[in-house]
Amino acid sequence: MDKALELENLSKTYKIGFRKARRRAVADVSLSLPAGKVFGLLGPNGAGKTTTIKIALGFLKPDSGQVKIFGEPNSPKARVHVGFLPEQPYFYPHLNAEAALDFYGKLFGIKRAERAKRAKLLLETVGLSDAVKLPLGRFSKGMLQRFGVAQALVNNPDLLIVDEPASGLDPIGQVEMRRLLTALNAEGKSILLSSHYLLEVENFCHEVAIMNKGTVIARGKISKLLDAGDTYSVKVKSLPKTWRPVKSVIKKGHINGTTNLIVGGEELDGLVDSIRSSGGHIEDVRKITKTLEELFVELVGASANGGALGAG
Repeated sequence: MDKALELENLSKTYKIGFRKARRRAVADVSLSLPAGKVFGLLGPNGAGKTTTIKIALGFLKPDSGQVKIFGEPNSPKARVHVGFLPEQPYFYPHLNAEAALDFYGKLFGIKRAERAKRAKLLLETVGLSDAVKLPLGRFSKGMLQRFGVAQALVNNPDLLIVDEPASGLDPIGQVEMRRLLTALNAEGKSILLSSHYLLEVENFCHEVAIMNKGTVIARGKISKLLDAGDTYSVKVKSLPKTWRPVKSVIKKGHINGTTNLIVGGEELDGLVDSIRSSGGHIEDVRKITKTLEELFVELVGASANGGALGAG
């Protein structure tokens, strides 16, 4: 199956307040997560990300639309292949890590011997072997997040859904979480990641979708979304004063003795030849791309102002 998760035209509204006014949380959302890939789900607070995830997990029933998990309609049977780590997980504080994993394993109907085997392996995987007998109530935030990954994996799922896994973690904890998720993906697990850490998403995810006000305003492969067009940066050292920029130069700047020239792709070869023939030394030539943060601010800002959006 080439799709781990498919969301087709999902919509959901809530009734809120004394007058039971209807609030649209999700409107006609369609997304697909390729099997074996990491898919990032982004958006400002209130964008509809968590509602979308809850619908995918069967916690909420959509007003319309459907969910498929590895090609099968969303059902308890299909969700056996899914693991979930919520943004703020709660675990029974009096249980130790081993006992808690045994409890969650029982919920999936896993036999006792297999539960014990999985618990040991999972706690080793998330780096908690030394805290097996420690009550969860005495775990640090980072330890709880790692334990959360272990409980999400107790059923050995093919699809892992994680909501803000680095929330509240210090820099070392964030690095550890990223390494853990990277290793799980390398094993072949599909991952849906909802996060506000845009640099992490940019470096970790294969594809991404950006939501705002309940709708998807951009989706696709990150490399395609961040492509700024056919534009290049040319860094030059020792550019002769006699050299005059050709008309193709879009922008010119100077930083620490280096001249940075921005040029369109069609004019790149001509500019390079001009610099070399004048005696200038080219240090670097690279295609210009946006950062995910720049794209996010641009799209969400335009959406807030009523702009028409779409990408990917």
